[in-house]
Amino acid sequence: MISLAVNAADGGAQYYGKKVSELQENVNVSEDAISGELKSVEDYSEAFPDEKSGHFLALTFTFDEGTTVKTKVIGGKNTDVDATKDKYCVYLIQNKDTQKIQITATKGEQSVEKTYSLTGLVLAEN
Repeated sequence: MISLAVNAADGGAQYYGKKVSELQENVNVSEDAISGELKSVEDYSEAFPDEKSGHFLALTFTFDEGTTVKTKVIGGKNTDVDATKDKYCVYLIQNKDTQKIQITATKGEQSVEKTYSLTGLVLAEN
């Protein structure tokens, strides 16, 4: 069986030049939903050169050695992102009511897919 744990990134961690605490607050990941507050960010061009402002969600992944992890925003512009090496991903969330986060872990012939609703997120104003 494939082991995959998905968690909110630690507020003190820094990804692409920003601390996670600058991106989000009180984010919780349950079995099939993500809730919490995403802060409004004016310039995150180091992570998203084409769309540098908006609301960003940072998640971390824990999984067994030899597992490949790919993730994407369903309803977003990006294709699958390989998160195997970094064990984290930062997502641009444009519409919490229509977008979802999908994470797929594969090891050998086995695969597990998790999809998370984002309707519990609050997209903070400036």
